[in-house]
Amino acid sequence: MSSKMKEGKKTVTIRGLDSNLYKRLLVMAEETGRTVGELMNEAMKLLLSIGSTAVSTGKRVTSGAIEVGKSFAEGVKEGYENALVISDINELVVSKRDLESVEEHISFRNIGTLVFDDDVPYELFEKKVASIAMCDKVIIPSNFPKLKVLTKCKLVKSVEVRK
Repeated sequence: MSSKMKEGKKTVTIRGLDSNLYKRLLVMAEETGRTVGELMNEAMKLLLSIGSTAVSTGKRVTSGAIEVGKSFAEGVKEGYENALVISDINELVVSKRDLESVEEHISFRNIGTLVFDDDVPYELFEKKVASIAMCDKVIIPSNFPKLKVLTKCKLVKSVEVRK
């Protein structure tokens, strides 16, 4: 068995795919520094996550799928314009010095564990962090207002407050 098969990834041909949608996804991939495959995997995960509910809810399926699509697009694009994108990292610890060292807003994407150090004041976090999207875990200092932090998060599996 090839290493690609072991990872659960292989080349797949999809018949009937709308070429305009594919081109738009390709542009989004280039803009965000991700691959079309990564974006498709995220989109399919989102669609499958509403799948069982969708079958039983009729018309709400379409609006649910549209909302999921909008949420996905917002998660990918939010904070993208005029922001420094940090992405595709297993684990990242961000300090006050890190945030102060850049001029632009920062958009964190596709990071396994994202940790904001205790030396980061919430005001600096609020000023510099444009968005946090598609991260498995985000760990914040105990003095951060969790609900305000969540307004910057899209498709984040968990947010933990460090004690």
